[in-house]
Amino acid sequence: MLPFGGSCVNKPVHHQDWLEVRTRHFDISSSLGPEATTRLANDLENFRLSVEYLIDADVPPLAIRTKVYAFDGRRVVRPFDRRGASGYFLPSLDGGWIVLRTGGGWRRDATVDLKLEFARFLFRNREGLDRPLWYDEGFGQFVSTMKAQDGAMEIGLARPDQIALLRDRLQLSVERLIQLQDLTELSKHEREIFNAESWALVHYLTFEKGHPAQARKRFRRYFDLLEQGTSYPKALQKAFGETPSEIKKGLSGYVREQEFGSMTMRIPQRRAKVPAPRRLEPANAATRLGWLAVALGRAKIALGYFERALEPDPENPSAMAGLVASARIQQDWKSAEARYARAQEVAPNHSLMHLEGGRAALAEARETASPRDQTRLTALAQQRFRKSIDELGTNPEAYALLGSSYLLPGEDPARGVAPLIRAQALLPSSLEIELIRARIELARGEASFAALLARGIASRTTSKKLAEESLALAEEAERGTKTGR
Repeated sequence: MLPFGGSCVNKPVHHQDWLEVRTRHFDISSSLGPEATTRLANDLENFRLSVEYLIDADVPPLAIRTKVYAFDGRRVVRPFDRRGASGYFLPSLDGGWIVLRTGGGWRRDATVDLKLEFARFLFRNREGLDRPLWYDEGFGQFVSTMKAQDGAMEIGLARPDQIALLRDRLQLSVERLIQLQDLTELSKHEREIFNAESWALVHYLTFEKGHPAQARKRFRRYFDLLEQGTSYPKALQKAFGETPSEIKKGLSGYVREQEFGSMTMRIPQRRAKVPAPRRLEPANAATRLGWLAVALGRAKIALGYFERALEPDPENPSAMAGLVASARIQQDWKSAEARYARAQEVAPNHSLMHLEGGRAALAEARETASPRDQTRLTALAQQRFRKSIDELGTNPEAYALLGSSYLLPGEDPARGVAPLIRAQALLPSSLEIELIRARIELARGEASFAALLARGIASRTTSKKLAEESLALAEEAERGTKTGR
């Protein structure tokens, strides 16, 4: 077998016929062919438009676009596999990554879990991280079944797994459901029930209480009432015209019905129009595949693609930055620094280059045992992050990492607040940025606020690692609050 997905019959992955499409919200790299790639671009934009319709508000375009990779499925693309899924969504400090692996495009490769995570990403970028937990969960579950059609989206398709769980009996009162603000104390079974009931409640309020066009305005009124200080039960009653107990009675019958409401949303052609695909040169395809491998933490695979990208153009700045990133992942600090120095000779004003140089210096600072080296490397990382921001001030990752650098010994954590607030403004959906903010708040003595942020992260994440880190931070902060520190 040849490396990097090659075989004796098929071309290496980066030598396939790759196309690129840059829509209003997505940077798409696709080997699906022109017609299927155009369909994919339309499906992605239509999905986003449908989310906007359901929340009755535009989702503002991010400065950093969502990156999409669609493989043609001629082989198992093992370097980019993630738990065997046909498609997955990767959150990151610079936005989101969508990977469709088996040639099915959005319609066949976009799993329920992918659509769930992407819907949350879009919703949280519009609404932030302070919406009620039941709606944050239920809306994502509701949108996860949306089905793309030509020029349309089918909305409201049932979740059989959730229906089966709920038909036994509803186990949480609606009044308790809508007021839960910390899910970390729920048992695994209670969390499953919470997720299912949240989905059912969003579905019920969307279809049973009138047309979805009316429901989205009622949800908007519900959020406005909460922001004005109205209690959760009263806000629900004022927005939807029924008390929580009345809603629970209706919901109990609703989940036992044989058919669930759904609707087909037609997308205006003027909104869905996307540019025609353009050919992507093999070196550029290799560079993009290298960055996907970096996002997955697969340094050797990334290095191979970046080296191939540099063969026809040894001064490709993005690929040179990729060499720095690959060395950083392998904790090869000497190589990372040498590659950064070489890259600076070629592209001294390249934002991504400075960002990766800063990441490498910050990672080494965290690992070194020498206080003197740690101070030097931290200052170097901060300098590079600021240079990256000077060249491109719209990348949340540069601000987030700059903020995180003030957590190192000898630094003033208060100086990390401003860059983190900017990072959060650029990418409101990021739980990873929220966790850095919680760490900064704890370091500067705001233990209660840090605990609140950390428990909010643990209540919203589906990442086991992120949940463990945020819970540990919450417990540390709460101990500090009790001891007065």
